[in-house]
Amino acid sequence: MAFIDDLGNTITRTGQKISQTSQSMAKKMKDMAESSNLKMQVKEEERQLKEVYAEIGEMYCNLHNGDPEEALAEGIQKIEEIKERITVLKEHISKLDNVRVCPNCSAKLPEKGMFCPECGTKYPEPEVVDTDVDAEELKEAKEAEVILEEDAEAESGAETVSEAQPDEEPKQEAAAEPEEEPHDEMSEQETTEE
Repeated sequence: MAFIDDLGNTITRTGQKISQTSQSMAKKMKDMAESSNLKMQVKEEERQLKEVYAEIGEMYCNLHNGDPEEALAEGIQKIEEIKERITVLKEHISKLDNVRVCPNCSAKLPEKGMFCPECGTKYPEPEVVDTDVDAEELKEAKEAEVILEEDAEAESGAETVSEAQPDEEPKQEAAAEPEEEPHDEMSEQETTEE
């Protein structure tokens, strides 16, 4: 019976160890989950902090754009340069997309209308093109094109005269050889049937 008692004690101790180990693992898993949750909360708080800093920085730039503190002047200058590049890029995009853009808020403007639906700014007046200047430039361009064509014809005429003599010999040789009629299977079948 001692054997059975020892076996029972061994099983009991093993069960207790398994229970302790599983409890320990469960506690570690719970701690890891809580730690992970806290880390996510910290990341979210840091993101919100960066957002607030960005808002404060933007407000400062808007308030002190013309007269920033010396320590921040270089950063504000970089911001203004980036804004200008963004504006130029957006203008190019709107030209490529054939879309009008509000000069105040950069909203896309509908084709018809007098004011921006977003901010109320009046649409910019279309650029007036001076037709007299365009007509003069067009006339000058046509005259230059005619002169270039005449020069090109004169040069090509001189080249054709010098190239004409070598071309004539192959033509004479080709004339000396008898020309073969085109060989067609249909014509052969017709002659064999007759």
